[in-house]
Amino acid sequence: MRFKRLDALGFNWDRHWERWNEMVEHLRIYEERHGDCKVPDAYQTENGKNLGSWVITVRGLRRGTTDAEISPHRIAELDAIGFVWENVLHLHWDQMYEELRRYRETHGHCRVPPSYQGDGQNQPRHLGQWVAFQRQCLEQKLEKTGDQMYVDRRERLNAIGFEWSFALEENWNNMFQALQQYKEKHGDFRVPYTYEGPQNLPRKLGPWVYDQTKKIPVKAKEGTQLFAERKRCMEKIGFCWERDVAQESWMSMFERLKKCNGCLLYTSDAADE
Repeated sequence: MRFKRLDALGFNWDRHWERWNEMVEHLRIYEERHGDCKVPDAYQTENGKNLGSWVITVRGLRRGTTDAEISPHRIAELDAIGFVWENVLHLHWDQMYEELRRYRETHGHCRVPPSYQGDGQNQPRHLGQWVAFQRQCLEQKLEKTGDQMYVDRRERLNAIGFEWSFALEENWNNMFQALQQYKEKHGDFRVPYTYEGPQNLPRKLGPWVYDQTKKIPVKAKEGTQLFAERKRCMEKIGFCWERDVAQESWMSMFERLKKCNGCLLYTSDAADE
């Protein structure tokens, strides 16, 4: 019935078939160059044809999300090329998950550094970046949408020992090690507020130590397990939570004065302050 109605309007069937054959040929060329038919959504051919948009349209035809249909003959034609009927983003996620699983088999954990690129040359993105994105966004998407897909992804990551708080914990551990090094060098934990520490630290050591003295005891007392553990770590190395910042600043300046043999000008009255 639809074909007859289109014929009555003088529909140009030859032009329609030409368009189809042209895009199929572009898809064949893409497959020859890239080794698959996972065409990005925004991909255009060299002559400006929107191959990515066409692939999305064809997927919609088979799913029945439009009024138009796709014939079994055309489905078979696309299958022969290796057409990917699933959403490419889903395939990319699965591909990166497999890369992470192999990383865990090699290294024994899933704590992938953000700068780690991975071994696969055909990865959609660097493994370290992908892992960081999962930590940052997966839970947010799950809370916002409640989509079962995100539930399944979280369960799959949990099954291989994915560590959701690793990035923040790694930063804290680096600062904690810098504090221990300061103690070994200076003999105490009285880190001046303006003290920066090594250049590779996530933040300045002085302000970090000050924040720990204010935050950790309170959070640990509230029953937060993470801060209770951090409190034990710092107390184990002899850290004192009660700090007189003003006195420490005065002592810091006094030590600097001694090192330069009194080259700083000061009065006896100032020394008593």
